[in-house]
Amino acid sequence: MQKSRHSPITIALAFFAGALLPNAAAFSIQPQLGPYPVSVSNIAIQTSRDDALAPQSGTKRRLMLSILQPQMDTFACHNSSYTPYMPARTASVMKTQEPAGIPLSPIADLDFNALEVEYCALSSSLVSLAEPRLPILLFQPGYQNSRFSYQLNLASIASSGYTVISMDSTFETPIIEFPDGSTVVNNTGISEDGLGPNDSLPVRVADYSSVIDALENGELQVPGLELSSKSTGEEGKIGGIGVFGHSIGGAAALSAASSDPRIAAAIDWDGQIFSSQINISIPVPAFLFGRETPLPGHVEGWEFAWDNLLKGEKVWVAVNGTQHLSFTDLPIVLDVEGLRKEYRENVEAVGGVIAPERQREILWRGSVGWFDSVLKGTGEDLFHNRINDYPDVRFVK
Repeated sequence: MQKSRHSPITIALAFFAGALLPNAAAFSIQPQLGPYPVSVSNIAIQTSRDDALAPQSGTKRRLMLSILQPQMDTFACHNSSYTPYMPARTASVMKTQEPAGIPLSPIADLDFNALEVEYCALSSSLVSLAEPRLPILLFQPGYQNSRFSYQLNLASIASSGYTVISMDSTFETPIIEFPDGSTVVNNTGISEDGLGPNDSLPVRVADYSSVIDALENGELQVPGLELSSKSTGEEGKIGGIGVFGHSIGGAAALSAASSDPRIAAAIDWDGQIFSSQINISIPVPAFLFGRETPLPGHVEGWEFAWDNLLKGEKVWVAVNGTQHLSFTDLPIVLDVEGLRKEYRENVEAVGGVIAPERQREILWRGSVGWFDSVLKGTGEDLFHNRINDYPDVRFVK
């Protein structure tokens, strides 16, 4: 690749930094918003749990993870690594999906294969000695979505000093490619016939705990991170654990926080409350981070959760100009590829009218502020101290 293409660029220009080159991705995206460069690795773990979503009984659940890590010994990346936004086969499958019931096929020029993300090559000194207990955040995507569809937002959060581990929901994600070359495809639907979201929810809740188990028992070896036998042990490098997710992933995060005492904080990115959750109790600080106008039933679910389920510190924020998929990377991808003008109606149905880079900044600022306050004790007050800078953020409760 030409050297000029991979030279440093500002965040403001990063969204439009693509240059058409032969045998190369057409567009490059630099996801860093915080002070630290971010590295990425993809790791599979095998659990001992039977997989309730698998088509064959007795199948043990296997998870595919992306680990986004800050390189906290430097503020500049000296060894950039350009990674395809999605593996080629995953990119082809995801282009045919209908996230949140919105078909992507009318946006004929959308091409996930045309994107690459500028990460920093893995370093042997990812964890600074000045940060002996690095918090870990676990993330889940929305229903039948891919972990890759959130990586720009997640990498932004990681760049503020968090190891972020995102996970696909096996047999629900449209396609998962494992390191051994095997693939797993979706075995769920959206109707009452067969497996659906209500079947996925408890499996997803257990997935959060399985990843924490793997961190504690050493099965999940995070590159550059020294692990302790207990996630809160002073002798190790892991600090508090936070969970968050989009849509059903956010609902699962709340349930995981209610059942797993190792979880210290939770954020729900525009998720709903399921009927199976009406009797849970969530003792940890919880942040409801939603779109401008929730779908029918969602706002009533959050009202119920606010009054009955959330027992710790709690905040409810809505972002003006957003839709359900504003909490994914998709609006950013569409802008990077220059598709907003030609497909404006479809693009706004996907991501609302808010500028995608603005929404990414809001997601980053709010999520980091919440986890900083709870897991790092910094006293960050979300958007309150910057209310004049964020007129598009509305405090509901």
